[in-house]
Parts: sequence; structure tokens; C-alpha cells
Amino acid sequence: MTVNQTIKPFYFDITDDEIQHFLSESEKILRSEKLILGEHTKAFEQAFAEYVGTKYAIAVNSGSSGL
Repeated sequence: MTVNQTIKPFYFDITDDEIQHFLSESEKILRSEKLILGEHTKAFEQAFAEYVGTKYAIAVNSGSSGL
């Protein structure tokens, strides 16, 4: 590793399009006036469950709540 090489955990390797997508989706959530529960949470839970290959996933507000 060279001195100028960036260490991945401290560097976001994302494109401008990905940043715009994130901003657009974040704006939708903020404008929905529902930061918890609601359609966005349900969509996240379903997408996450599919991503990890399980039938269900439940979003919680902290690691302690998850335990």
C-alpha cells in the first residue's frame, strides 16, 4: 500500500449517479413526513429480506432493539 492510497472503510467509492439517487430517495422519505414505519420502511424490509435470502426482515432503531 502506498502512502497516498485511500483506506476503503474511510472512503466512499460511489458515483455521482448513486449520490443523486440517494438524495432523490432521501427527499421522498423526508417529504412523506413518516421517518419510521410506513411504506418506505416496509419496502426496505422487503428488499433487505430478499437481499439476505430470508423470508422476513424487521427494521429497528438500534442494535440493542435488534437483540
